[in-house]
Amino acid sequence: MIDRPQIDWFALAPVNALLLAAALALLCAVLVPRQWRKPVAGVLCALGYAAAFGLAIALYVRSAQAQGVVVDALRRDRLAELATIIVAASGLLATAISYKERWREHHAGEYYALLAGPAAGWSSSSARTTC
Repeated sequence: MIDRPQIDWFALAPVNALLLAAALALLCAVLVPRQWRKPVAGVLCALGYAAAFGLAIALYVRSAQAQGVVVDALRRDRLAELATIIVAASGLLATAISYKERWREHHAGEYYALLAGPAAGWSSSSARTTC
């Protein structure tokens, strides 16, 4: 039988929060009525960034030493969490600024999904790989 690898899910929580926000914003583009798409998708994106920001701060305080996240293939340390804090704060600011702009609301859900998705990819790539 193959042993399951040790995964630190709390260390992956900021990335998962942003991916969940992106997925919910895409669902919002399909399931929510047109007049509610921009407010609902904007709030979901902002909540994803706020959750990632809070979780990254908790991980920054908790991780004084570099720790293995997925066995030892991926390691998180304070510098990676600081980068995640900066990205989450910048994304929250970008969400707030873009919500106030006047633009057509045809693709609001997709826009906010594209705003949250790359931040998740960037914050997961800021961790050191040991391969």
